[in-house]
Amino acid sequence: MVFQETYAYINKLENYKVYHSFLTKNYEYEVPEGFLNETKEIKYDNEDDYLFSSEYRNLLLSYYRKKSFEQLKDNAAPIELTFINTVAGIKNETIKNGLLLNYTNTMFSKIKDKDSFYKAFLAASTSEENNKIVTDLYDKSQLIAEGKPSPIFTDYEKLDGSKVSLSDFKGKFVYMYVWSSSFSPSTEQIKNFNELQKKYSDKNIEFIALSVD
Repeated sequence: MVFQETYAYINKLENYKVYHSFLTKNYEYEVPEGFLNETKEIKYDNEDDYLFSSEYRNLLLSYYRKKSFEQLKDNAAPIELTFINTVAGIKNETIKNGLLLNYTNTMFSKIKDKDSFYKAFLAASTSEENNKIVTDLYDKSQLIAEGKPSPIFTDYEKLDGSKVSLSDFKGKFVYMYVWSSSFSPSTEQIKNFNELQKKYSDKNIEFIALSVD
């Protein structure tokens, strides 16, 4: 078993090029020859370390993401499907199922073609428990899929203490912004929301900022 600190160090080596390029704006930067020699000694099929070390799990996730990007050169499929198909080939089921679920929990909300992704996940996964988790994610996503009727909200309290329901805006276009005070990017976007509201104040559009707090 390798120490957690060792995997943390290897992770930093693996990501150094990306961080260096971003900070220096030199996107043609290449690490010196031999810089990644230590990473070549890592085994990517160690179930004990996978269960023990969060850094090892992050390392594997990064490793298979890179392998997926490499395969994109000869593959027209979206990166998320390429990742699923790449990880599907892992022989160790604990690692395979863990990576599939980890990736799905992180990326699912950003994936456009959720139908194809969901089918690919079920084809690759051998964990019934994970399948139930992702099925729940998929079913919930269908409630707000494009073309589906909007979920209904009733008697939500406004800042002035009055109540409002979605049915109050029947006949209008509704622009809804869902945000949380615990997520800083969403609070920063409130400024854009307010500017958009002013820009279309003379149109038949109702702007609603809905906090999940």
